[in-house]
Amino acid sequence: MISALVKDVGASAGVQFVDESLRGLQALVGGYLQAVPVAGGLTLLCDEDGLAKRLPFNVMVEGHRIHGLFLIVRSEDGEFVSITPEDAMAARELLSSEPLVGVAL
Repeated sequence: MISALVKDVGASAGVQFVDESLRGLQALVGGYLQAVPVAGGLTLLCDEDGLAKRLPFNVMVEGHRIHGLFLIVRSEDGEFVSITPEDAMAARELLSSEPLVGVAL
């Protein structure tokens, strides 16, 4: 288990413990993973087919339209690891700085 910032459509982002296995992460996002590198060694993970599945729009992050639930984790040496409290704050700042975020974080 690792800690990640998780944000579902229409909900506030919150830190949760998640199963870091491929199967566990795919189950959480609801499909195949798309990894979007974001600032400071963090990676956003979402369903790569979210738009094609017509999942509801969640947020815009660094030019990427994210549909459905997503999570943000830290990437180190090709592995997904827990975010730190500082990472969670940085991720929340990143999300709140995006122009199309329509939900409170």
